[in-house]
Amino acid sequence: MKITRSLRWRIQLWHGSFLIALLVGLGVAAYHYEKQQGLKRIEDDLAKRLTIAFDSLPKRDEGRRPPPRGDDPDDFSRPPPPDRGRRGGGPPEFRLPPQGETFFRNHYYVVWGKSGQVLNHSKNLPAGVPVPSRLGAGEDTMRRTRADYREAYLFTPPGDCVLVGTSMKSEQEALEKYAVGLLGIEAVILLIGLGGGWWMTSRSLRPLGAITKTAVEVSDGKLDRRIDLPSDQSELGELAAMLNETFAKLEAAFARQTRFTSDAAHELRTPLSVVISQAQMALRGEREPAEYREMFEATLRGAKRMQSLTQSLLELARIDNSANGQKRVPSDLSELAAEAIASVRHTASERGVEIHAEFSSAPCMADPESITRVIINLLNNAIDHGPQNGVVTVTSQMSGEGALLSVADEGPGIAPHHLPHLFERFYRADESRNRKTGGSGLGLAICKAIVEAHGGSIEVANPSQGGCVFSFSIPEK
Repeated sequence: MKITRSLRWRIQLWHGSFLIALLVGLGVAAYHYEKQQGLKRIEDDLAKRLTIAFDSLPKRDEGRRPPPRGDDPDDFSRPPPPDRGRRGGGPPEFRLPPQGETFFRNHYYVVWGKSGQVLNHSKNLPAGVPVPSRLGAGEDTMRRTRADYREAYLFTPPGDCVLVGTSMKSEQEALEKYAVGLLGIEAVILLIGLGGGWWMTSRSLRPLGAITKTAVEVSDGKLDRRIDLPSDQSELGELAAMLNETFAKLEAAFARQTRFTSDAAHELRTPLSVVISQAQMALRGEREPAEYREMFEATLRGAKRMQSLTQSLLELARIDNSANGQKRVPSDLSELAAEAIASVRHTASERGVEIHAEFSSAPCMADPESITRVIINLLNNAIDHGPQNGVVTVTSQMSGEGALLSVADEGPGIAPHHLPHLFERFYRADESRNRKTGGSGLGLAICKAIVEAHGGSIEVANPSQGGCVFSFSIPEK
């Protein structure tokens, strides 16, 4: 089986792809968040140190002209007196407060004058730190990234520039360790997710293996095999229960088919043996005309029995295949029963059986010919199996299931253990009597098939007052 066709692998691939996409998205978001947080920490540190450095600048007022010297108010030739706090009249000194030194252990600073000369810087100042450009610079703090350094700088109104920077290597190394740790955690999560998904998928699809195995065994002819799964409320549990029911019906159908074929062969064998034996006897030598006549009559009886059996088998086959082409029309069971009684009146009179009719209108949708045949079969069955000079009662009425017809006799009834099998094909409750009357055991089976083809039901019962009652119902519509 190709992986792309395997349901287990397709579920696993979808689950794995979704899990990888989710972990990658979360990992990228977490990495980006941590990177931004690290940059923010650096920016906050630089802002604190830039404030300290800016506050350490000496205050110089270059916004107004120095006062004149001597009596001439316009005489600016002499230099102004040196500012306090500076030596020799040089540029103002840059001095950090004592507590500020501790803030620059891992940072560096540099101060440029307006002309770009370095006024002061820390001892750990990296080489080659360029002077920031004043283009676009205002009074706000500016930032820049240079190689592995992050720097913040600020221009003062007189034109000086204060820059504070730090190396980002430690932060980058920490970020790399964080990324490696994040990848490790996500790899573990992915492995656990894939393993758990595989276990769950295998556990969920395990019943399919049992179903497939049982189906293969059934297809190989082992019809008694069943799917051994708990009948829970899951979809596969319901499927297994339905398939077990289907396999049971299939086994029963094959058993009926096998029994039907065996019984049909058995039933045909007897009349065929009679025909063959009588023909062989007739060919062995010259005989009297009376003997030939007796042989021909025996042969004819066997042929007629085969013909009746063949017709019954064909009728059952047509009903089973729904190929009988019956047309259902509005009918009334009381009218059909009256026609059936007229057909068997002569047979009943020969046995001295009286037929009583208790009819009420029982409309239904039915094929009149087929239902009449059912009624005739039930009447013949009651006449043959009831006592001589007895009474057969035919009743028609409406019931909750539709039109109902019953045929009751005054015979000894049927043994309870025969009742569940009475409508099975070739089943005989009284073997000797059916042989005597020439029955094939298909009459009641045909009745059942015709009634069920109409959407109705047929049953038999032994009433408490004695005798036997056959009844069937046909839907009204």
